[in-house]
Amino acid sequence: MEFKGERHLSLSLSASSPQLLLSMKFLGLLIFLVGLVSLLVASFGANHFLLLWVDNWGRTLGWVIRVAITLGGYVLYYLHRHDD
Repeated sequence: MEFKGERHLSLSLSASSPQLLLSMKFLGLLIFLVGLVSLLVASFGANHFLLLWVDNWGRTLGWVIRVAITLGGYVLYYLHRHDD
């Protein structure tokens, strides 16, 4: 059944597709923001239960993982920042 004005979201998996590149830009920004929030929350000493797994291997490695996630998201966003 189709409603009047219904829109379908389609995502092409082609490497040259602007939709895929835009989603990589969005994904990079999302990962960067999640990493940044994780760094801020951990620096205040209040850990969310979804972020506690990061400290399973020790506090130092937890900070390394948080920074790596933040930098990875930034790099992904930076590489695709002009892809619109």
